[in-house]
Formats: sequence, C-alpha cells, structure tokens
Amino acid sequence: MLSLYTGSFPAQAFTHSPRWKGFMGRFAFRATLACMALSSVFLTSCGSSSPTRVVANQVPGSVSLTPSPNVSMELGKNQLFTATARNSAGTSLSETFSFVSSDPAVVTVANNGAACAGTWDSLTTPVTCTPGSTGASQVTASAGGVSSPPVTVYVHQHITNIVISKVPNQPPTLSTQCLSKRAPSGNPESVIYQAFAFSGNTDITGSVGPFTWQATTLAGRTTNAVSLAALPAGSVGCASGAQGECLNQQTATANAPGAALLFASASAVNSQSLQFTTCPVQSISLSALGNPATSFVVNTGSSTTLNATVTDVLGMTITGVPLTWSASNQVALKVPAAGAVSTVFGSVGIVRGSAVGAGAVTASCLPPSCNGGITPSTPIYPTQAISFDVKSSSAPAAPTVLVTSTGCDLAGNPSNQSCTTRAVPITRSGTATDFLPGAPVTLPFPPNSILFNPSGANTYLGVNNLSFGTETAMVLTGSTPSQIPNVAGKVLATSPDGSVVIFSDTSDSPNRVFICESCTTSNSQNVSTFLFDGATAATFSPDNIAGGFRAYVVSGKPCPGTGSAGCLLVFSKVDAPKLIPLAAPATDATFIGNGILGYIAGGEALGAAFLPTCDDPTTAGSIGAVALPSELIRALPDGQSALALAPPNVQKVTAQITGSTAVGVPGCPAPRGFLTVDNAVAPPSGLGVGSFTPTQFFLSPDGATAYILGQTGSGAAAARLPFIIAFNLATESPSDISLTGNAVPLSAALSSAGDLLFVGGDDGSLHVINTATQLDTQRVALTFPQSSLCVGPGNPATQVETTLTVTDASQSGANTTFTYTSLTGPALQTGETVIIRGMSDPTNNGIFTIASLGSGSFTVANADGVTATAQSGTGLSGVICNPDLVAVKP
Repeated sequence: MLSLYTGSFPAQAFTHSPRWKGFMGRFAFRATLACMALSSVFLTSCGSSSPTRVVANQVPGSVSLTPSPNVSMELGKNQLFTATARNSAGTSLSETFSFVSSDPAVVTVANNGAACAGTWDSLTTPVTCTPGSTGASQVTASAGGVSSPPVTVYVHQHITNIVISKVPNQPPTLSTQCLSKRAPSGNPESVIYQAFAFSGNTDITGSVGPFTWQATTLAGRTTNAVSLAALPAGSVGCASGAQGECLNQQTATANAPGAALLFASASAVNSQSLQFTTCPVQSISLSALGNPATSFVVNTGSSTTLNATVTDVLGMTITGVPLTWSASNQVALKVPAAGAVSTVFGSVGIVRGSAVGAGAVTASCLPPSCNGGITPSTPIYPTQAISFDVKSSSAPAAPTVLVTSTGCDLAGNPSNQSCTTRAVPITRSGTATDFLPGAPVTLPFPPNSILFNPSGANTYLGVNNLSFGTETAMVLTGSTPSQIPNVAGKVLATSPDGSVVIFSDTSDSPNRVFICESCTTSNSQNVSTFLFDGATAATFSPDNIAGGFRAYVVSGKPCPGTGSAGCLLVFSKVDAPKLIPLAAPATDATFIGNGILGYIAGGEALGAAFLPTCDDPTTAGSIGAVALPSELIRALPDGQSALALAPPNVQKVTAQITGSTAVGVPGCPAPRGFLTVDNAVAPPSGLGVGSFTPTQFFLSPDGATAYILGQTGSGAAAARLPFIIAFNLATESPSDISLTGNAVPLSAALSSAGDLLFVGGDDGSLHVINTATQLDTQRVALTFPQSSLCVGPGNPATQVETTLTVTDASQSGANTTFTYTSLTGPALQTGETVIIRGMSDPTNNGIFTIASLGSGSFTVANADGVTATAQSGTGLSGVICNPDLVAVKP
C-alpha cells in the first residue's frame, strides 16, 4: 500500500541536513515507481506540476421514490415513478436505477420507472399496458445496493363515483347544524367522515387505497373552518391498507367559525362535496383588562389591553377566534392588524394612543376570515365599542396641507383651455415658524375634489367628467401624479386601508359610480362600474381589512329601472353588490364607530334611515327609519353616535343596541337576529343662522367641535357664507369664524391634532386659524409664479389670473365703476367675473360681473355700492384660481 504524506515540513529544520537529502532521494525513487504503477491504471502524467485528485464513485446514502408513499391506479393505466439518489450530505447523485414490483401480476415497472397497472409489452421500450389483477403491490427503486422505501400501489377497477358521509353511531354533538369550536369538555367538537368508491354498482373501496381528503379554503381566509386528520392505524370500522392505516375515513374538527366544503378523491375522481360548519360567532363583548369602563382618557404613547369575549350560536364561549381589530380614528389609535389569539379570550388587542384625537375601537368577526362561507354573510360586531380620547402635553407635529383649485375648469371661461392646474403643498418647519408654500405639482387635469387616503400615502383627485376619454381621475403619490384610466367624477370616500376608492360621475350621461381597487397606479387597478344616477356621498364600515368590509353609496335619484325617491348601493368584496330603492332622497351616509350599522341622511320620510351591517338589505324591514331631519351626517368618536346637520340645526342620534341571545340565531339586529336598535335622538340645537345649503361638514378629531361651511341661493345667485360656523357639542353653542380681509371661506380642513383649521379663501390665500382662539393667525398668499394654483402656457409659465389694485369707486344708479392701477396678467374682459376685496366700505366688496370697460376702469352692477375715493382694495379676474380644494395629510 502506498501512503503519501500531505502535510508540510519545517524548511529550516530539514532542507539542508544530510538526513533530509537521503530521505528525499529515497522518496523520489519510490514516488517514481508509484507513478509508473499508477499511470498504467489512470493514464495520467506524473511529470505534471499540478497534483491529480482521484475521486472514487460515491455510494448513495439514500434513494427516494416519488410519488409516495401510496399510489392509486386504475387497471391498464400507467404512472411514472421518479427515483432520486443522494449522498450523506443530501446532494443529488447521477445514478442508474433498477425498479422492482413485489407482485408483477398487479404492477410491472419498466426500466425508465413507468409503472403499468398490469403488464408492459416491453421493459426497455414500454408502449402497451395490458390490464392484470386488482390488488396491491410494493414498488422500490435501487442504486448502488441501496433501495428506496417501498411505495404501495393499489390497482383497482374504474371508479365511476365516490360518496362521502358521516360514520354512523358516533357520539352526539351539541347541534346537528354545526360543530362548536369549544364543547363543554373544553375541546372542539369533531366528527368522522367515510368515503366509498364505486365502479358502477360495485363497491371497490377496499382496492383503491387511501383517499385524499380536502377542505376548500375561501379566498382571503387564513384559517379554515375545519381541520382534517387521518385516523390512527387499526381504527375500528375503516378499510385498512397494507400498513394497517385507515384508508377511507377522516376526522373533521371544528376550527375557525364558518363553513367549508369537504370532499374526498382517489385516482383523480372527486366526490360530491359536503358542507362542514363550525358554529358561527353570535356575539362579541369587549372589556379592558382590569377596568370595566367603556370610555378612556389616555396619553400618547400609552397602551391598553382589550379582551374580546366571543360566544357562538350555541352559546359556547370560544377562544382563539380570528377577529379584526379596528379603530375609527387611525391617526390617534393604533390597533394590531390581527388581534392576538388567546386560550382564555376569543381575541386580545393592544390599543396604543399614537396622537391627539378620539375614536372608537371595535373587534369584529368579518367574513371571509371569520364566519366565512355562510350565506348571507354574517359579520358580527359588539353592541358596545370602547372609546378613547388621546391627550398629549407635547406640541403637535407640523401638518402638511395640500391646496389646489377648480379654477381651470370653470364652464364658459374663455381662458380655461390654456390653463394648467397645480397642487401646492404648504408646510412649516416648526411650531414657531410660518407656513410656506412648497414646490407646486403640475396636474394633468383640473380637479373637482381632493381626498387623502387614511394613511396619507396617496391623494385622490376627481374630475368633472371623462371629456370623451381625454380626462381621468388622478392619484398623487408623493409629488408624482398618475392617471386612473376610464374613471371620472368626484372622489367620495376611501376604505380604511386606502385600497378602495369610490368616485361618482354625475356629469357624463349616463351617471356612473366607479369603485376602484388598488388605484395607486394605472397598471394594477380593478374598477367596478355601476349605472347609478346622482350619487352624492359614500361611506365605508370602519373595518381594518383589505378594502373595508362594506360600503354604502347614496343618491337622491331613483334606482335604475325603478320609480324610487332615492337609491342605496351596498358594495362589498364578500357579497354581490345590491341596489336598494329608498322611500326618500338620500344625501349622505356614515357608519358609527363600532361598525354595527350605518346611518343615512334622508332615505326615509322621517328624515333619516339606518341599515345594520349584518342584515341583508333586500329583506323587508332591514332598513329602519329615524325621526332625524338631516342633509349631512357624521359619526362621533364614541362609537355609538352620529351628528346630523339640517340647517339651521344639528342633532345627535345614539344607537342603543340591546337583546337577549337565542340559540341558533345570529347576533344581528332585527329582522335577521335578536338585537334591537333604539335610536335616541337629542333635541335640535340651532346654529345661529338662517337656512342655508351646507357645502362642508366635519368634526374635530376629538369630536368636541363641528365645523360647517355653506352657501345661500343656488346657481348664479349662489353666495358663500362669509364665515365658518363652529359648533361646540359640549355647550351646544355656535360661533362664527371670519377670515382676515373679509375673505370668504371656500374650503377648509383640520390638522390631525385639531389645533389648526386651514381655510382656502376667495382672496387667493390659505388662511390658518387657531381653533383654540378662533383667530386667523396667518395668511399664506398663493401668488404667481412660485405658488399660483393655475398657470398658462409657455416657459416660463404665463399668468392666467388678472390681479389689480383698486383705488376708487364711483356710484351711478345701480352701477359701480372701479378705478384700478397695477394690472398684471391678462387684460380684463366684459362678462368676466371680478372679485373685489379690501375696500373700506363693505358694500363695494363682492363678486361681480364686468359689464363694461373704460380706460383704467370697469363697471359692474352693484346697487348697494357707494362713491369712495383714495381707497386701497384688490381685484381678481380672468381665470380665478382660488384655493377651493384644501386637504390635510393625516
């Protein structure tokens, strides 16, 4: 035997010694002889300076065979087996395999691994498989003396059908309608199913081998309603396999509340499905850990543990339920995407106060993750939400305001075809600094509405109409605008997660509602279109799931093909959309914070309507009536109430939900379930003004104050209210907020903390109101060219708005003639609108139409004007792009 030393020698110790030289001589002689001997075997050059590494063939560490461990085959059919050899490290080896069948009369396997349920005409080039005997045979593959674990092949006659059923004489369950997730023993209930295979009328179950059992999983469901498990070997009453395993039975155990379809299969034949139902959730009760209160005042950074106690329709308290935790104010309150399951409670949610504001937290059982597969869908909400009012001693973060204008889209404007709209962000660096305009973003089309999604990541802008396919709605991500193809109209609402947006096109004929999913880019969107006249408002249930669970869209016009006074579109990603005729025109809608129902402004002769989220809206009696005059309606942060506006009054309504559980009955409001909704309507509170049409209605983040903008008259006679109405809900008292320079408020939005009110005025500026003092603290001018909301063509851009300084006014009968200087922008034209502000006599201020032009003057119809000299006022004309669309980033 030749032994070679592969280590290293110390050079200084040996290289010059006599013993080293003698050793090297003897080694060189022996190495030469070894090379001569080895070269005859391996034909390698011993004179090469590069060493040659000899690797012997590896012996497989294991051989595996697929499919395994069982195969079911029909007589005369074939099945290809694939063998794989691996070394001890798990690396695949290239090997030649031999295949063996323990009973060649039942199964023969060709050299390439193709198995025949019978006999092959050739093992080397198999073509024809001649049926043999039914029975079972074990197939193995081997290489290098190593064999695979055997695969049992069951050969049977042709299967015409498979039937599954419950195994008889099992212990009774609590109900024949469903199995409880938690029986009195504390364990989930289960039942054993069996499968039988037939060839015609002949039962061939014993020869087909093990059946494959499956339960359908609904799209969007992470936990199935049933868990399946094979019975142990030797179980009584089942067909036994070659290893004693139970071939045709399966244990089905209650898992997540809801329904699933079970079926068994063998040899690619499926049985008819059977429905398995884990008893649905009937009720949810929320409580704070160690505190029985349902309303909390907390600080930012705090956390509160909420426990959800869940019972099913059999009255059993169940645990580990996939509930959805949601907050009506996602800025102030953070809840987990999925509540942590518990062995004690149905679910546990950790609520964190993240910013100033108030809102309601709820935990709901929402299909398809909970109560999935049940028709009609059965979402379950608690009767009482938990409300939070989050406080902070720190100064609120500086908000980002986005302003834009509808000015470029004014009908009949002679310059609008050469007018480009821009959106301008307005921010400040700290609480002690002023707000400043940022770099404007050029929009492809003039918008008619603006809305941030709840996270603030995307801003959606609507357009009046498609303009024969030349215009579309837009989404602004950061500072990059994108078009939403084939979608137009006013943006009405976004889902709580921001993935679904609702637009209403009331200009194109026919009117349409677009519900757009994944509307962040033009490539991924999915748009549902509904023929729906006059949709004015939409709202989503406050559910923290993809797309929201349900949305209501309302209209004051008939449903298509009906003579109804109003119409309601109920949209859901779980249920088919439904159009519901209403008994009266509807103008607005909102869901209360716990999600159990939505209120509709109008819809019923009494003034308002309500529709429980759980009820099927097509069922008679599902829509209830409320004696609540209302034009607009907003949810309050307590989770149970809403505030309705019907000028000159506001009124609060509170949903009082009660009821005693009944076995087998859903925990829904009547008529579907046992719950009763009593609507407590508070007396009306006056706003201190006469009748008007509201244009905006929103609440402070803590729900303490309502803000209202409006106008009187309509059409050409419409006039904006010269102030904002602030209504204090605690004192039930109104106050008026005016803008500096007598500017008229056009649009407004609140900061997330509620400390600042941003108001776009008809003076071309954004006004910043301190809500504590109700004083106008800063006027942010949006001037050409840096921050103007509209520009004309050219590079650099041209001015489309005419600005001028008014110096005098002279009155002649019913006309006022104004003298001006310092005109910039396009020349004045007769028929154009001009806005005059800042004149000492307020009767000379207003919005007028230019009747005639003079040299350095223009005349308007103004019967109340007076002659006044040496005055300093301002005028706007041409394409007037005031900030009439204002939004604050959440």
